[in-house]
Amino acid sequence: MIKELTSRTFSEEVFESDKICVVQFGASWCAPCRALRKAMEELDSIPSDDVEYCFIDAEANHTISRKCAIEQLPQVLIFDGNIIKRRVIGYVSKEELEKLISNVVKFTKQKGIENL
Repeated sequence: MIKELTSRTFSEEVFESDKICVVQFGASWCAPCRALRKAMEELDSIPSDDVEYCFIDAEANHTISRKCAIEQLPQVLIFDGNIIKRRVIGYVSKEELEKLISNVVKFTKQKGIENL
């Protein structure tokens, strides 16, 4: 199940996570946001030790939306700790999103191996 975030829970759930966090900024009135959320729910149903999926209502949580420079919806930020690894503006298909996430996970794992 996709985690619902707020400005209050964002730092703890995303920045302090030991997983790659895929965070969708959206709004209930936004049709592309709802379609993207469905794609993220499908990806979230696939068990993963590396990735966590989250959603935050950009309008209700404008403080964190401003800090993350969210100007258009939907928008997905892929975080590794407190670092934004990818930013996706607008709707993308489940397959495109899966490929982006896979590349971030792959790069992060390779980087971790190099640092040993």
